[in-house]
Amino acid sequence: MKVDCPKCNELIEELDLWEGTQEKSWFKLDEDGNVESGFVEQIFDDQIDFECPICGATLFHVEEEAANFLRGIRSRRPRQ
Repeated sequence: MKVDCPKCNELIEELDLWEGTQEKSWFKLDEDGNVESGFVEQIFDDQIDFECPICGATLFHVEEEAANFLRGIRSRRPRQ
C-alpha cells in the first residue's frame, strides 16, 4: 500500500527509521602532535525518528503511529 507523505505529497510505501546511538571516544595529540582517538563506549538513546524517504521530513517518533500511517490509518497528525 502506498500513502501520501503529508509534507511533500509524494506516494511512499515505507519510512526511513533512525534509531539514536552516540559513541563516546577519546581524542588527543601524541608526543609528535599527531591526532590519536579511540572508542570508549556506545550509548543508546530512546529517540527514534520515522522519516519520509523522499523529502526526509520526520513524521513520527512512535512505532505504532508510523505503522498505522503506512496502513492508511491516520489516528493522529504527523509531527510538524
